Amino acid sequence: MLFVYIHLAVFGLWIIWNLGWLGHKPFEESFVVLAMFASVEAIFLSTFVLIS
Repeated sequence: MLFVYIHLAVFGLWIIWNLGWLGHKPFEESFVVLAMFASVEAIFLSTFVLIS
């Protein structure tokens, strides 16, 4: 479950930051890079599950 909590925190902070809710300047307003990271992570996770 630690894996899930870490990802919820990281992705949640990324989204909240880029929506401008924290008062900081968004570094990625279109969320394309976030989607790329999530896709690459899904590829690696599915590979590891298939290997095991």
